[in-house]
Amino acid sequence: WLIECVKRPQPLLKYDFSRGIPSEATTLVVIPVIWSTVREVQTLVSRLELHYLANRDANLHFALLVDLTDSDVESSPRDYEVNEAARTNIEALNRTYGTPGGSTFSLFQRRRTWNDSEGVWMGWERKRGALVELVELLKGRTDTTCELVVGDPGILSHIRYVITLDADTQLPIESARRMVGAMHLPYNRPR
Repeated sequence: WLIECVKRPQPLLKYDFSRGIPSEATTLVVIPVIWSTVREVQTLVSRLELHYLANRDANLHFALLVDLTDSDVESSPRDYEVNEAARTNIEALNRTYGTPGGSTFSLFQRRRTWNDSEGVWMGWERKRGALVELVELLKGRTDTTCELVVGDPGILSHIRYVITLDADTQLPIESARRMVGAMHLPYNRPR
């Protein structure tokens, strides 16, 4: 009762982007994941496709930000199999749904680095580190641990907003446009 009396939730004002997100608000929907099997790759690529189908827009891009599972070795032959499945699936999505001269879907696969405290090879700082490195890629840095990039890296310089989803999060129909409409309104602008 006290919480309700002090501060009631208020809907945010937002632009109406129901007819499309403008180019100055180009957005990347990204899912940070850790995977180890081809089956996981297929499941997550299918999830990415569903998010796209529910939120189609020329200025909305979709990506997987991936680490391989922790390991006793830096890389293994199984990693190659998983990476190739990921590359093949993302390229297939771009052929099916991509725009001429660009790509709607991307993959950012990070290499493992040695972690002394854990005693294993793993993605630097796991999910937090993956998102930090994605922001660095958006700023134009090329010295991240992303060793496999699939999709057009030229879109990165145009991304203004990032919507981060967990692997099991739903992105309902047209919800991305509404979120971008709220973020892009100067009164609500994220910092």
